[in-house]
Amino acid sequence: ILSKWKFEAFREVTWDEQPVPFFDEMLLMYLKSRDISSSEKSAANHLQEFFGGSSAFLEVRDIAAFVEYQQQPRKLPQYEELRPRAAGTINKMLVMLSAALNYWNRKTGGSLPNPVNGHKLKEPEGRTRWLSEEEAGRLIVAAAKNTDHLAPAIALSLCTGLRSGELLSLEWSYVDLDANLIQLPPHITKSKKSRVVPLNATAVALIRGRLEYVAKHCPDSKWVICSKKGERFKSLKTAFKTALRLAGIENFRWHDQRHTFASWLITDGVKLPEVRDLLGHSSVKLTERYAHLAPENLIAAVEHLPDLSHDMVTLNSAKEDESHVTH
Repeated sequence: ILSKWKFEAFREVTWDEQPVPFFDEMLLMYLKSRDISSSEKSAANHLQEFFGGSSAFLEVRDIAAFVEYQQQPRKLPQYEELRPRAAGTINKMLVMLSAALNYWNRKTGGSLPNPVNGHKLKEPEGRTRWLSEEEAGRLIVAAAKNTDHLAPAIALSLCTGLRSGELLSLEWSYVDLDANLIQLPPHITKSKKSRVVPLNATAVALIRGRLEYVAKHCPDSKWVICSKKGERFKSLKTAFKTALRLAGIENFRWHDQRHTFASWLITDGVKLPEVRDLLGHSSVKLTERYAHLAPENLIAAVEHLPDLSHDMVTLNSAKEDESHVTH
């Protein structure tokens, strides 16, 4: 790196050329400028794995090669068979790459090209798998067979729509049982904005149950969902898979509990804007995937259109009279 800097300094003094950073330098400057989520960390790791150690001066062929590499079948943690990375995952990497290039240019006055445009992949329609109430009951019963924490974690997820990271990062200081709500701080939410999560009677009972559990086994723990020793869980995926198998539920992931939460609300008549706020979506567009679950709302909406039946009767009568005259 020192040799590179000396060479760039020589070129800048001799030929007035602007130094081109290593890709790692450019990406690190961008990452240090913001609080990044776990999914963004993963995207950054994949970018660094492919481009790390090379120049940040990228061309169209570099982006095309990166996309092609990410589409190659590989062993992914959530699947047993070889699969390519999903289009949405690859697009998140491209969005970060574009943002990092633009940020470097703004902050340094540089002129790195940004050839990302036009390479984003078409994403399939969003997944909307959800549970029936009967399936949810079976899952909770199965989860309670092997652990103390999984059943309340599942039930609380279904009652609040909390993301996995939000649930596992939930501290007692965020919970207000007098007001029946949770105040999520910005550093644990996906949007990096604080969010208020109201609690129904079931959620309140679940949290009180956890409060008693923690008071008995690990009174010094600050975590709502914790082990018997008061330790925070990094993931519940393994225990969750076991519970799904015992409950006989297939094609279901932890995040689908959030879809279940939204689907139950929509089918019970809750409007999209309210569901958006409860989910913490930045736009109602993200919530529209659930709109088809309440077609009666659309049917009621078209009833507001003017009644044209009289005009159609008149038009048909006129056509019949005209046909008579012709014959």
